[in-house]
Amino acid sequence: TLVSFSLSAPTVVGGNPLVGTVTLSGAASGAGVVVSLSGNDPLTVPASVTVPGGASTATFTVSSRRPTPTSASAERR
Repeated sequence: TLVSFSLSAPTVVGGNPLVGTVTLSGAASGAGVVVSLSGNDPLTVPASVTVPGGASTATFTVSSRRPTPTSASAERR
């Protein structure tokens, strides 16, 4: 059973990679356990990560893109 998912930083700075960790309630057996992942823009995560047999955690890289510059304006009437 998947018990936790965490990122290496509490906030994301665009363009800087993060490390993600998934933790199972116990050691994976056999060839391991595949955990499906998903993320939303601006984060990109792999589709899945495998917790190897005998381990209870696996790490993966999360990439982030820099925000696209936008502009806003205001006008007094």
